[in-house]
Amino acid sequence: MKNRYLPGLIVSTFYEGDDEAAKAAEAEAKAAEAEAAAKAKAEADAKANPNQVFTQDQVNKMLAEDRRKHKAQVDKHVAELEQLKKSKSLSDQERTNLTTKIEELQNSVLTKEQRAAKEKEKLEKDLKATSEQLTAERDQWKNRFHTSQIKQAITSEAAAHKAFDSDALIAILGPNTRLVEVLDESGQPTGDFVPKTKFKDVDKEKKEFVADLTVPEVVARMKEIPKYGYLFETTAQAGVGANTRPGGRGVDPSEMTPAQYREWRKKEGL
Repeated sequence: MKNRYLPGLIVSTFYEGDDEAAKAAEAEAKAAEAEAAAKAKAEADAKANPNQVFTQDQVNKMLAEDRRKHKAQVDKHVAELEQLKKSKSLSDQERTNLTTKIEELQNSVLTKEQRAAKEKEKLEKDLKATSEQLTAERDQWKNRFHTSQIKQAITSEAAAHKAFDSDALIAILGPNTRLVEVLDESGQPTGDFVPKTKFKDVDKEKKEFVADLTVPEVVARMKEIPKYGYLFETTAQAGVGANTRPGGRGVDPSEMTPAQYREWRKKEGL
């Protein structure tokens, strides 16, 4: 009986000139030999019993045995190819070709339904990976755009309010600033976005609250608060409260009179 489940296990080798070539050729020869032996046995059985009639149960058993033997040969061949893949001397293309051949061999022992299910699973896996990659790239560019818009807005206001260092304002305000869509008079989205900052402030009764301010509003408010005075230039005359150099809180306290020192501490909230 002809074995319909034992396709040729011929593997195209691409390792001429090294040990991997010899191993691959040996594995190919073994597979071809097993196929030839199975074919010869089937032909001999057919000649010896030309008029033999098999029951359906016998046919099913023979087919199952053929599938079992074929799978055993494929599994052995796959194991040999997997071992070849571990060789460090293989090129990327050779390793890819081996992977493809292994998949073909493994598919040869699957039923039509199993192959369809495997292909469906592969397509779903590829689709998921592609979707995740596109989502990650989208989020990355979205974050870059938001960060760029926020830094640009803070830098612009830093210059407008004569801040010594825009990077200092970005470090303080950036983590609490995000882009918010502008709404029209009827409360509908306009498609335009503006940076807004969650800013901790205190009211006239010294109670803390969080204000949601635009960047121009929050920078202007910071300039009014004494503890942020060191960030901005001032038009005040040199003396109490004057801020004439970056990073300082005005003139050197050691140069003040006692009255000026008390006034300075009160203004700075010390």
